[in-house]
Amino acid sequence: MAAFANLPLSRKLLYSGVAVVLLLGAVEVVLRITTHTLGETTLPSQQVREHIESEGLVYDPVYGWVRKHLPDPWDGEDANAFRRQPPIAQPKPPGGWRAFTFGDSQTYGAGLQWDQAYTAVAERALQERAPDHPVEFVNTGLSGYGSLQALRLIDHKIMAFSPDLLVIDCFPFDQPRDDVLAASPRLGGVERLLFHWRTWYVLRFVVERGLGRMRPM
Repeated sequence: MAAFANLPLSRKLLYSGVAVVLLLGAVEVVLRITTHTLGETTLPSQQVREHIESEGLVYDPVYGWVRKHLPDPWDGEDANAFRRQPPIAQPKPPGGWRAFTFGDSQTYGAGLQWDQAYTAVAERALQERAPDHPVEFVNTGLSGYGSLQALRLIDHKIMAFSPDLLVIDCFPFDQPRDDVLAASPRLGGVERLLFHWRTWYVLRFVVERGLGRMRPM
């Protein structure tokens, strides 16, 4: 300690910086070893790939996977992969009200016709209550989609359609996978680094919990 205290300030800063980097690197290694199951809490990779191949999906760098053949009127999907017929117009009809649902196969309505999914049922119910105003409830769900896909759909596509309500229903498997879904290409270098840095998530969690306890009840 005495030797360190006698070093020039520039050397102290250099050694301190190196020590911090090494410490953060060690913490990251420990977290990746002790939390390795985080990447496995969703559907197994092989099951995801089999599902993609069997369901006519293709890889997408933003959403992970999307429909291969669009539009698909038989399945009720338009060119934007919105499961609703007829396709919604842009801009929104005058005096109209428009909502979007996000989620996995539960939202999509796997095994159902498009007009049997809960989004379409909600649209009909709301339209009956407001017959003088156009009501559009649009289904953006797809098997395996979670809150990350919902966020990216909102960021990349949905806001251009002037939504009045967003409904996010991500029931199971709401965990991004490092080997299936990469960071969005729209993210900057620092954001990409933080996306894959588990130490960052732990530090943010600790800080947010600490600030939450400091707030007056």
